[in-house]
Amino acid sequence: ENDELATLGRAFNRMTNQLASQRRDLMKANRQIDARRRFSEAVLAGVSAGVVAIDNMQVVTLYNRSATGLLQLGEEDIFGKSLSEVMPEAENLLKEVIAKPSKPVSGDVLLQRGEKALSLKLHIAAQEYEGEVESFVITFDDITPVVAAQRHAAWADVARRVAHEIKNPLTPIQLSAQRLKRKYLKQVDESEQENFEKYTDTIIRHVGDIGKMVEEFVDFARLPAPVFSREDIGDLLAKIVLLEESAHPRIAYSVDVPADEIFITVDASQVRQVITNLVKNAAEAIETRHVQNGGNPEEQAAGHISVASRLSEDYCIIEVKDDGCGFPPDQIHRLLEPYVTTRAKGTGLGLAIVKKIMEDHKGRIELENRPEGGGLVRLVFPAGE
Repeated sequence: ENDELATLGRAFNRMTNQLASQRRDLMKANRQIDARRRFSEAVLAGVSAGVVAIDNMQVVTLYNRSATGLLQLGEEDIFGKSLSEVMPEAENLLKEVIAKPSKPVSGDVLLQRGEKALSLKLHIAAQEYEGEVESFVITFDDITPVVAAQRHAAWADVARRVAHEIKNPLTPIQLSAQRLKRKYLKQVDESEQENFEKYTDTIIRHVGDIGKMVEEFVDFARLPAPVFSREDIGDLLAKIVLLEESAHPRIAYSVDVPADEIFITVDASQVRQVITNLVKNAAEAIETRHVQNGGNPEEQAAGHISVASRLSEDYCIIEVKDDGCGFPPDQIHRLLEPYVTTRAKGTGLGLAIVKKIMEDHKGRIELENRPEGGGLVRLVFPAGE
């Protein structure tokens, strides 16, 4: 009996030691897993690219902070959700990876969230275990500035070529029409003089319109480098609005600037061009709303345009608001691109020129639709030297 008890005691001690050893090994393994998890989370948090992992049921199991920022989602809107809810734009590329798991797939997609749109470069790879697909890892980068720069460079080249080809014949056409009018008007039968004058005036007027369009091409393709000086922005805005008021007497203009003067370092000529362009666009938006509501196109539209400036931290913010037709929600993210316009006779260069000038001033331009109706354009300038 003593021998049996001794054997039982030794067996129990061995089992206890084994359990203790296994517990130590298990705790060590857990610590290693936890350390690796923290390391992985730290790495993912530190990369600018968005990272999303999904299981073979296409449910999100892992993501990083950049992913929530780029996708404009909160943590509760991404973890445990299906890919179709989180990022439907990636589904077509995912289908290609599912068809050939051994071959990662890359592609560009447009991410549309409300009125904002981002161009993303996507890369999707499958994770396999023992021949079975276990999960997928989706990484994506914001390439919106790169795409915009490429488009800008391409359109600037087109603008230079078009301006060169069109500008040359305009002057002789205009001069010839003016000479025809001067020399032959009195020689034409009296019954036809009115028509003759109307035809030559039409040629001269339309050549002038084409000339203005060409000037926009030239401005866009070859904007001069800004010449900076300290300017009183309130005084600048007041003078611009004063000129525009006389052109649209039925539109009420208001200028709201702080009592204290705001001086910022800008190219006064270029900023004057920017504000004038935006105020004219606002007046055209009011006219468009007037016509859309059944108003007479021959009558001047009534409305309100406000121009305001303020300081916010290290920035000077200028806002131009109107109660016009607003921006088309499906195109608002593209209106700053060259040759994108909502007007039948627009060249689509006005806002592209504004954007270029703002970039040269290390600032930015933002477009919004106002909840109460109409549009809002926000210019953000650095307030420092």
